[in-house]
Amino acid sequence: SPEGFSSISPVNNITLDRGDDITLECITVSPVVSKYNWFHNATQSVCCPFGQDANITELLQRDTVSRVSLVPNIALTSVNASHGGTYECIISNDFGNEALSTSVFIRPYFAEQPPDNVYTEVDGNVTLDCNAESYPYPSFQWEKKNDAGVFASMSGETGRYLMFSSVTTDIIGEYRCIVTVDELDSSITSNVTAVHVSPQNLVTVEPSMIISEPSSDVTFTCNTTAGPNSKFVWLYNATSVVCDDCIETFEDFLSRVDNLTNMTLVGIGPVLTLRNIDSSVGGTYHCAVINGAGFDIETASLYITPTIVTHPMSVNTPTMIPNIVLSCMANSFPDPEYRWEKSSTNEGPYTEIANSEGSTYALGTVVHSTNGYYRCVAYTNVSNIINETASNPAVVTVNPLGSVMISVSSATVSGGDNVTFTCTAGGGPGNTFSWLDSMNVLTDGGRFIIVESSSSTLTITDVIGADFGRYFCQVSNLAGSGTVFTSITTSPEGFSAISPVNNITLDRGDDITLECTTTAGPSNKYNWFHNATLSVCCPLGQDANITELVEQRTVSRVGMSFDLELTSVNASHGGTYECVLSNDAGYEALSTSVFIRPYFAEQPPDNVYTEVDGNVTMDCNAESYPYPSFQWEKKNDAGVFASISGETGRYLMFSSVTTDIIGEYRCIVTVDELDSSITSNITAVHVPVGPPISVEGAALTKSSINVV
Repeated sequence: SPEGFSSISPVNNITLDRGDDITLECITVSPVVSKYNWFHNATQSVCCPFGQDANITELLQRDTVSRVSLVPNIALTSVNASHGGTYECIISNDFGNEALSTSVFIRPYFAEQPPDNVYTEVDGNVTLDCNAESYPYPSFQWEKKNDAGVFASMSGETGRYLMFSSVTTDIIGEYRCIVTVDELDSSITSNVTAVHVSPQNLVTVEPSMIISEPSSDVTFTCNTTAGPNSKFVWLYNATSVVCDDCIETFEDFLSRVDNLTNMTLVGIGPVLTLRNIDSSVGGTYHCAVINGAGFDIETASLYITPTIVTHPMSVNTPTMIPNIVLSCMANSFPDPEYRWEKSSTNEGPYTEIANSEGSTYALGTVVHSTNGYYRCVAYTNVSNIINETASNPAVVTVNPLGSVMISVSSATVSGGDNVTFTCTAGGGPGNTFSWLDSMNVLTDGGRFIIVESSSSTLTITDVIGADFGRYFCQVSNLAGSGTVFTSITTSPEGFSAISPVNNITLDRGDDITLECTTTAGPSNKYNWFHNATLSVCCPLGQDANITELVEQRTVSRVGMSFDLELTSVNASHGGTYECVLSNDAGYEALSTSVFIRPYFAEQPPDNVYTEVDGNVTMDCNAESYPYPSFQWEKKNDAGVFASISGETGRYLMFSSVTTDIIGEYRCIVTVDELDSSITSNITAVHVPVGPPISVEGAALTKSSINVV
């Protein structure tokens, strides 16, 4: 049997490159004639019970195995991947068999390289084939060159085919595949394939439209995500077709443009800059983009705004002037149309004047409302694209005379209140407002707040009495001025004083002048009242109220001037003096008191004579303000005057006289409020001698008896 006496060569597995040659040999030392069967990559065991020939024949008939030789050696020439695999040699004779095997590995190689370039368009499909072979079968990894210029692995792309469906410009770039057989520690790298995307529908121009002023510089930028190696050409006002879906070299494209009429080549490259433009360069600019995958063209428009060359002139005028005509002129591309606008301010907003087409505008007869800022607007309209520019405004200034008004013609104000006047005027524009008080210019600050816009507001805060009077608003502009006034009446309340301020105490016969003053006004009225027992003051309309009370003799009016003179005063002048100051804005009631020290209108007599059972009345006739108190005194046995209990009235009266009343009397007159008192003369009361006097237990002497 060959078993144990056979060998195969090469014994170890062998690795080859495509195109190599190799001979495999199967050798036995058995002297018996043997049979040889070579099998390649058998997937089912061929070997080998006795009677193996029948077994092999059966397997061959079933196409289960592939027999490649029946001789001891087999020659493999110009190998490729199909030669790789396991080769099994079965040596057999009538005594047995031996099955030997070896493996042939084929290093990876490209059956066909990917193309250098692939051309497509957006939404197309692209398939790159990494057509490489080896034994065993290789693995694949696709790579793309990144922004740093380095090839990097593409995630998930590990198959022979790299496929893109519904292409976007993201696929533009350079690709290659890496083919690897790990078992052989061998790899190869494909050629680089550049994927090109056509510019078709991928060209934009930014901006697509430019509206620019003359003498400026403008720039259009042509963009495409197509590529690589897209070229740019700028054409002006092209009216001919350059090509339809042409794919050609850039040089061929330029040659084609040179041979076409009705177009001008104005630039090469993605950026077109036009400098110091004027209306002659307005129009349409075409950016043509071409690369190896295709061609496309996109347009942009340049419009030159109108430029005013003649501005309307300003006018200063009074009212009632007949037609004044404003005019302007402009240049543009295309030629402009005109309209006129008006505003109340230089800054606007401006409002279109109806039926004002044309380069001139007639104002008509001038009235105050004619004033304003007038401008012409020159504009172009091309395909509903409006380019316009406005002239400098012509200022039509109208004299405000006859239109100046103050919101309140007069105001009555109490102290501490705020009062506001608003001054408005027609005419203008450029009206300036000045406020004057008695022809002195008022400025904003302190209690005077002036706010100016199209009108002017004067606010006087925390009004004081002295704020009364006329206030003038003067409005001026370049055409003239006008003035109007209002007035303020301030209430005396809080701004008045009475003199003397404190109560005053006088002696009978003194003179005094009371004064009532105020800083408020104007047209103040004064009413002096003496010891009024009914409230005099003072609703608004107090004049009628005072008159009624005076006529009813309810109150005593003693003066109607700011001062009240009291001469040679006596007690009747004492009391409260009330001064009521009033005007249309309000009133102030002030008072002071006049006190009169006590005095005797008439002294009691030195002597009073009466008789027993007669009547005696002594009068302490004293006056003062306020009314005095009285105390009668009698000289006692010690020669001292002592108060008579209960005798505190003006009169000291005795009826049914007895001799007990005989003695000396006086009265004390006191005004506690004034801390003032006076003492009357002494009155001696005499009672004549009556019946005999009996005296017991005493000796009478001349010195103890007074004889009347």
